[in-house]
Amino acid sequence: MATKSQQLRQSVLASGAGAAIILVAVVAWFTGNRAVNILESQADARGRDVAAREAAMVTHYLNERRREVVSLASMPQLIAAVRQAGQDATARGLDKLDIPTLERMFAGPRQLGGDPALRDYLRAYTTLSDFAEMFVTESHGLNVLASERPSDFVQRDEAWWPRTMEDGVYEGDAKFDSSAAAVALEFDVAVRAPGLARPVGVLKAVFALDKLAKLLGSEELGGGAYIEVVDHSGRVLVSRDPTLLLQTLRDKNIPLEAGPASARVATAQHGEELVVTVPTNQGEWWVLYRQPTATAFAAARSTQRGVWLGAVGVAALVVGALFWLSRRLSRLVTEPVRPQERSRAAWREATCR
Repeated sequence: MATKSQQLRQSVLASGAGAAIILVAVVAWFTGNRAVNILESQADARGRDVAAREAAMVTHYLNERRREVVSLASMPQLIAAVRQAGQDATARGLDKLDIPTLERMFAGPRQLGGDPALRDYLRAYTTLSDFAEMFVTESHGLNVLASERPSDFVQRDEAWWPRTMEDGVYEGDAKFDSSAAAVALEFDVAVRAPGLARPVGVLKAVFALDKLAKLLGSEELGGGAYIEVVDHSGRVLVSRDPTLLLQTLRDKNIPLEAGPASARVATAQHGEELVVTVPTNQGEWWVLYRQPTATAFAAARSTQRGVWLGAVGVAALVVGALFWLSRRLSRLVTEPVRPQERSRAAWREATCR
């Protein structure tokens, strides 16, 4: 009888402990995964919010620079100076000379010259604004005034000049500007005089993107997060690593889509990263919010570990409680029965004798 009671007690203990451990494990798995999903979704949402804010800032910044150039090209003093320079060039027969001859004739200043006050204004403007260089041509593609000495006197053989004269505006791809020692972008706008269908010249403005990089402020994000900006071909325009500028994105599987998107991307330098992309600049560029998953999902991993540690503690507590209950029942039920069993056994032996 005692042996059977002992076996029953062990069976109940094993079954109860096993059932409790399985139940705690299932609850911990469900709770942990649910918590991880929620916290990872929150990290992804934060990345999307930051990227959307930075994308709006990039678009606003570029639109401001465009309006600035258009405003300068609409100045009455500038229009008058450019129109007069075109008339003077025609009167001097410069419009009939070939480019090599013109380059030799104006090898020194490389500009026709004009109102000194307007020239000084352009020079001062580049020191006070985000623009690194500005110059304006007349209707034959000859430089009239410049903020600094241009590399060429004749511009009509450059791709941007006829495009601007034809379309009214031209935006070139980002290039490295040696004078600014940074990646630069150009906005070119036709200079139009009232009553004339054909533009009287072109205003070319170049500005470096390093000021945009400072405006985005990756240092303030924390958690190892940083911002990059890439163009339509995937070239890096803004980055905290200057060696990546104008290089095609090295990391694969980064989604550059028409709307916000996110992915986990394995990188050679920083391991796996959470990358959120948001289009900007009328869909021509993308802002990339990047953060190592080790920090982006740190709260999720910590919560998951906490849940499993708690589950282990609860399982140990349940097993301990079952073991204590088993011992308690043994003392209250099984042990009092043993003396009676021994007495009965002794009486049977005596009877048999």
